[in-house]
Amino acid sequence: MLKHFPPMFRNDRLLMPGHDLNRVEAFDWLATTLLGDGSTLQQLLKWIERNISFPDNAYIDEIDLPWLQRISTCKKWPIPSQFSIHPVNSLALLGHWRVLAQLIANLPPEQQVSFRAKVPLRQRDLKPSQIIDTPESDEEFIVTDVVGFEEEGIPFPGPPSRRPEPPTQCLSVPSLPVPNTTSGFSWCCRQPLSSRSGYSPTLGQRCSPVEWPASLLSTDGAPPHFPIQVTGGVCVFCDPGTYPAVFPSDPGFKCALGFHPRHATKFSQEVLSKIVDLLRDPAVTALGEVGLDHTEPESTWQQQVEVFSLLLEYSMPARPLVLHLRGKDDAYSTECHLASLQLARVGLASTQRIHLHCFTGNTALMHNWLQQFPRCHFGFTGLVHHFDSQQIQALKQVPADRLLIETDAPYLRPSKGRNTPAYLGEVAVLVAKHRGVTVEEVLSITASNARRLYSL
Repeated sequence: MLKHFPPMFRNDRLLMPGHDLNRVEAFDWLATTLLGDGSTLQQLLKWIERNISFPDNAYIDEIDLPWLQRISTCKKWPIPSQFSIHPVNSLALLGHWRVLAQLIANLPPEQQVSFRAKVPLRQRDLKPSQIIDTPESDEEFIVTDVVGFEEEGIPFPGPPSRRPEPPTQCLSVPSLPVPNTTSGFSWCCRQPLSSRSGYSPTLGQRCSPVEWPASLLSTDGAPPHFPIQVTGGVCVFCDPGTYPAVFPSDPGFKCALGFHPRHATKFSQEVLSKIVDLLRDPAVTALGEVGLDHTEPESTWQQQVEVFSLLLEYSMPARPLVLHLRGKDDAYSTECHLASLQLARVGLASTQRIHLHCFTGNTALMHNWLQQFPRCHFGFTGLVHHFDSQQIQALKQVPADRLLIETDAPYLRPSKGRNTPAYLGEVAVLVAKHRGVTVEEVLSITASNARRLYSL
């Protein structure tokens, strides 16, 4: 496997001190790419401890000790009495194949290619159109395929830099049509679950974790005006009192786990530990909802900022971040968006995948997000029915490959009644009308976007 790493990280080359400076520059580049501008190697070490697990039987071979001690001495890093990756206890271990493999696996696809070539792209050299999403899941980028130039001595460029600063629900997103019906992919409701059972907001009855995604697809008595077949979705858990012990395993469904800003006063180290633990579950594909909500008492706003900033430390470009941003007396939630952008610029890599849940902003906010985070996606709900001209203009201008539609069940149904993903077609109708395209086109493109964004 090591033969596929960039040459300077292969075991035989690690024994040679001539390229230690390049290796440390590579560490710095990884920290900046994964965590954002200004991130330090110590922060990268903490991020590894929070987000990456290594096999229990993993150990440091004696053959690695000379180069680990050499790099530590050269950089005046502390040398532990015993090098270990349980936890990773030395900055020099960033060059160990187990640690490096995990870091590479968490890079966005285009940066993985750059690292394989040993000349990483700088974000400032990329236009938004050049930061591409591939249809494959990030998990399909196998570390054993990492290759590099056979030549040594090619320096890493400076770290990626940002542009100058400008002045539980279920995600409903459609899928490709099938004969005689239109199908959809759903971003569902904030699902209230007890420790081992789910509560169906539609049926009002308890069901097992295996059953409840299907139960969410039921109607609330009245048939949808535009029926579709929901083929999958992302179910969101953002209330710490209802985090599940068992996540659903239905084909086509994944989960997002977060902490809704309305619960900011309940945040604790215990809650954080629970979030970190649950984020490791294979069924959890995204971090969210997290964010800011100014409809909550103003006395909680600063605490919301502190919790949000802390949770951003657990983001990574390959894991979508679902943002809840809701203003108080502003239909566009401008204040929350601008505050969140400021925090995101500090805490996130510009390649971070973002889902702006229930977006109601204007074109200025939409362009601000895309300028700073080209992989930002915009989710639209039944609130489109109440959009003013500025919001409609933003909806029209969202790039097709960044468009999502949602039900936000059990809320925001365009027609009266309790919402479920079964009514996703009604949102598609509203979006199609304003964008001047067919409903089938909206369903098709948003399904494709959702599958790519959430690796479904």
